[in-house]
Amino acid sequence: MRREYTTELLPEMIDLIEWHLPGRSKDTISCYQMWDHETLLYYDEEGNLDAMISYFFVDFPFDMMIVMQRNNKFYKDMWKVLRDTTQNRVKPIRIMSDPNNKVLVRKTKQYGGEWHQDELWWY
Repeated sequence: MRREYTTELLPEMIDLIEWHLPGRSKDTISCYQMWDHETLLYYDEEGNLDAMISYFFVDFPFDMMIVMQRNNKFYKDMWKVLRDTTQNRVKPIRIMSDPNNKVLVRKTKQYGGEWHQDELWWY
């Protein structure tokens, strides 16, 4: 696994979003087009984008993140990033992710967060 940071919306990110959110990708892609972000990209052994964690700099009373992995099996490193981000936050965080990820549901509760539709909230 290879990791890279970006502040741009790359074509492979759009492909992963469309694959992960078929028929619902437009709003997610719009987030990347509207707001500044830092994204940690995870590439598999073949060099394909497999996962990403994005932190958005928005002028809201909360911070926003988007997290996805092609098969909803987050890497250990992704869990560390999520844990550190949610535990060291300055203001509430909302994370857009897939509520079908049962491990994520458990971890959200473990770290003091709540599910609201397809978002995880930490107050």
